[in-house]
Amino acid sequence: MLELYKNIKRMREEKGLSQDSLAKLTGYTDRSSIAKIEKGQVDLQQSKIELFARALGATSQELMGWTDPHGETDREYLLFQDLFKRQGFRLGCCGNPGLADSVEETGETSFYTLLTPDQTDYQISFQEYHSLTKEIDSFVRFRLNDLTDEEHKRKTVKKELSKLTAFPTPAPSYLEVNAAHVRTDIPDSAFTKELLQQDEDIMDSPDF
Repeated sequence: MLELYKNIKRMREEKGLSQDSLAKLTGYTDRSSIAKIEKGQVDLQQSKIELFARALGATSQELMGWTDPHGETDREYLLFQDLFKRQGFRLGCCGNPGLADSVEETGETSFYTLLTPDQTDYQISFQEYHSLTKEIDSFVRFRLNDLTDEEHKRKTVKKELSKLTAFPTPAPSYLEVNAAHVRTDIPDSAFTKELLQQDEDIMDSPDF
C-alpha cells in the first residue's frame, strides 16, 4: 500500500495539482487530508482509490503500481477529463460514477467536481455530466460526417474531371484541310498532261 501513497503524490505533482486542488477533486474538505494520505497515515478503501485514480487521470491499477494496462477505470471518463483539462478545467468525482445515476440507488453522495482555472470548485450531477458529454460526442460525430461528405464530393468532382480529359487530343494533322487536286468541272476525256500540270502548279502555289 505504501506504493499507492507514493504514486498519489508523484502523479499529483506531475500534473501540477496542489493538495488543495486534489482535495476538491476527490471530495475532501482541505489539503491536510491529502497530506496525511500521501504520507500513508490514512488507509484508503477501494472506492476512494478509484476516486483518486480518476482525479489523477489514471487507472486504479496504475495508481496501485500494478502492471495491468487496462484496469477498470472508465476510459471514456479519462478522455473527457483530458478534454476538460485542455480548456483549463479539472474533472473529479465523489461517489461511484457509471454504476448508478442517483443518490437513491447508491445510498451515498455521488457527483462530479469541476475545478475552474481560478481553483473554484463546482459540483455537477451525473445527469448534467452525461448530458454534456453526449452533446460533445454528438457535435464531434456531426463534424466528422460533414468532413467525410466534403471529402466524398471532392473525390467525385475529381473523378468526373478525369473522365473529361481521358480522351486524347486529336493530332494537328487531323485538322488540316485535304484539298482536292482533281477538277470535277470537265470530263475526264478533256484532261491533258499540260492541264493537269497547270492545276497542280496552281494548288501548290504559296499565293493560292
